[in-house]
Amino acid sequence: MECAHDSVHTEMLEAFPELRPAHERFLADWGQGDPPGEYLHLNILDKFIELCLLRHSSPQRDALLSRAFDFIERLVASQDPDTQDLGYVGVLEWRAGWWYFRAREFLGSASRTQLDQHDSHWRSSAEASRGVVPPGDERSARHADPWGVEQIVEGPAA
Repeated sequence: MECAHDSVHTEMLEAFPELRPAHERFLADWGQGDPPGEYLHLNILDKFIELCLLRHSSPQRDALLSRAFDFIERLVASQDPDTQDLGYVGVLEWRAGWWYFRAREFLGSASRTQLDQHDSHWRSSAEASRGVVPPGDERSARHADPWGVEQIVEGPAA
């Protein structure tokens, strides 16, 4: 099913109702004025993925990641270039090697194609890391969670 660029946040919340409390905190933090753009809404799913990837593999965690990467795959496989960019730039671009290493099994073909086209070193970066997370990356990921996404991840994935 095709995602429309200007409604990705709505479709994200339909696909991930458990993210609704974090999204509500995000909107409260945003305040009045112009609504946030789709890239900013996608930060919540991005944080969700990152925190899931930091956890040890389990059936619950892997199911959450499968759902998340299936959603990202819908974005990057879109016929709309803006929606493709939203999925790529919003989630897949500029990741550490450990992130790519741990995400590999969940990446769909369109996601891999986008990565191959835009970052020819993502695979070697993943292999070089062997999935080891530098302590600073983990601390940073857990600290930079103003919307309480980690509480959501801990619930179903614990």
